[in-house]
This record gives sequence, C-alpha cells and structure tokens, in this order.
Amino acid sequence: MKSYSQAKQDLFVLEVLKNKRNGSFLDIGCSHPINISNTFLLESEFDWRGISIDIDNTFSQEWKQRKKSKFINEDALSLNYKNILKEITSNNNIDYLSLDLEPASVTFECLKILPFDDYIFSVITYEHDSYRFGDIYQKQSTEFLTNLGYVLIEKDVTNEGYKFEDWYVHNSLISI
Repeated sequence: MKSYSQAKQDLFVLEVLKNKRNGSFLDIGCSHPINISNTFLLESEFDWRGISIDIDNTFSQEWKQRKKSKFINEDALSLNYKNILKEITSNNNIDYLSLDLEPASVTFECLKILPFDDYIFSVITYEHDSYRFGDIYQKQSTEFLTNLGYVLIEKDVTNEGYKFEDWYVHNSLISI
C-alpha cells in the first residue's frame, strides 16, 4: 500500500486501527491535499471523512478534489473546534488527529485549545520539530497528552535524519 505521508503516518494510523473503514479525522496544518498528506490514503482507499485546516490558501483549488473531507482555510488558533468536530462525528470519538503547524509554538497552542474534555482522539500524530526548535514543545506536548490518557507509542519519528514528530494513542480505545 502506498503511503502519501511524510513519514508513513497514514500507515501507522491504519495499522493501529486495523485498517478501519469509514473512520474520521481532523487534520490541522494539512497543506497539499495529496502530496505529503496524512489523510489522503485514509479518505481515498478506506472511505474516511474529516476536516482539514490550513491558513495557507495555496492549495484551495486542489482541495476540491477531496470529496469526503471539508477544507477550512483559516487560522487554526481562531476556530471553534467543538462546532467543527460536531460536523465529523455524532459521538465523542475522532479516529485520527494530525497536528502540524508552524512554528512548533503554534502547534502547541493549538493542542491546548482542542476540546479534550468533550472528544477523544484514538490516534494523534504531533509534529514538534525539535530539530529546529529544541525539545521544549515536545516535552510540553508529551506532558499535556499523557496527562489526558494518551500513550506515546513512537517518539522522535525522523524524516531524512531529523527528529520531528511523536505518535500517540489513547489508552482507553487502543490496546497495543
């Protein structure tokens, strides 16, 4: 199976969720709808649906190709995520959260405003870019997520030798 992700995040999600069909996702900092996309494979071959968010409108026209997902071209820090997540699911579970904003401080700020009191994300891939910004945001995000019941499965995922991302699963939903 072909991965479209930067570091095979899509294949990790499918492995953990046992090739789940008809899943749900929230992709914050999505960029291009196909190239280096963490959710294109999930949508195109496994019938997932979700919402993808990016402040950059460079790929707005290309996002129209993605029929099962909605593209929001806005600042991720200005959105009401409770309302957005209601569009994806009728329960309190989202299968996959991908967080990849620039710089790492913005990614952490976005993590803190997500409605974790109302929603559980089965799998989270969190880009911390420690190779560029040091490990301060990586440490803060790990503490934040582990306090919410997430288990760090893969630390310091690398791309071309650069440590840039951590992968988590929620302990109440996934048994590994």
